[in-house]
This record gives sequence, structure tokens and C-alpha cells, in this order.
Amino acid sequence: VLAKSGAPVCSMVCWEGPSASTGSEARGAGGGFDPRAWPRTLDVRMRVDVHYVVNTVFASAAPDARAVRWLHPMPGASTPEDEARLAEFAAYLAGKSRAGVIKLDPSHSQPPSEGQGGAAAAAAAAVTARCGPLALYLVPPSSPVCGALGVPWDGQQQQLRQGGRSALPLLLALVVPQQAAPMGS
Repeated sequence: VLAKSGAPVCSMVCWEGPSASTGSEARGAGGGFDPRAWPRTLDVRMRVDVHYVVNTVFASAAPDARAVRWLHPMPGASTPEDEARLAEFAAYLAGKSRAGVIKLDPSHSQPPSEGQGGAAAAAAAAVTARCGPLALYLVPPSSPVCGALGVPWDGQQQQLRQGGRSALPLLLALVVPQQAAPMGS
């Protein structure tokens, strides 16, 4: 569930999303590093300048310690009112050039436990040991933002088409180490 200062906005689904055909590995837009388990509620309590997040925080994080994920309303669990609240929140962030900040509890930043993932788990453990807890930045997608992150954007993807349904609003979740994360307002 996405929340804004404790108030529920919408039930969300996270997916890896499209990655650019070239350069996504160098920028961390594809595979990257995810939290061990996403928290039940992503509560945005701070906001920071989106350009700083994209061009400094995300860009300076090691490629193996960052990722871009796409968030959209959970089919079957979100109502049109939920989707409208998400669209309103995304428009608010875009209009203020802000990114929503979620600092993850260290328990969500741990790699998968032994026996889950083999080499991938070992690599994730090394990243966690080096980088510490994770932060998520929620960013409305746009051509400049997606260009800087190395993810494809054709200007029409602001809303995900879900089967025969109307379009669903989207947010990008930038996953980075907290040590690179600035405090928000």
C-alpha cells in the first residue's frame, strides 16, 4: 500500500518494467538490487528535489546497488478512487519537481537468506554489507527523468494500459543505499 504521510493512497504492484536496449546495465535501470522484502506500506513522509535524486543520488550509487522499479495500482485491489488519489499524488510530485522519500527499515534491506538464490544471494549480501540500508524515491516518470535513468519512455507511458481497462497511473521507485539519501522536507 502506498501512503502519503500515513494516509493510504492506493494498493500497488511493483515490477521491473522495461529497460533500455543499451546502457541500462551501466545505469542500474534493469536488474539492480531490491529490498529483501518490500514493506507492507510505503509511507512517503518526506520529499526532496527530483533532479537532485536522479542526477546526484541515483547517478552516484554503484550500479549493483541501485535499481529502477515501476509501481502501478494493484489490479483487482484498487478502486477508481484509489487510482485517482495516486494520479493526484503523482501530479503533485511532478508539479513541485519532488520525489517522495521512503527510508526502509534495515530488516527490509537484507539480502535473501541462505539457500535462496545461491550466487545472487551472495552478491546481494556483499552489496548490503557495503551499502547498508536502502531508501526508495518515488518519482513520476517523464522524458527527462527516464532519459537520465536509462529507461525507455515514449511520452505515452505515463499511464499503463491494463487489458480493456482505462489507463493506470505509474510511479518509478528508485532503490538506492540510504547513505547516499538526503533528508527531505
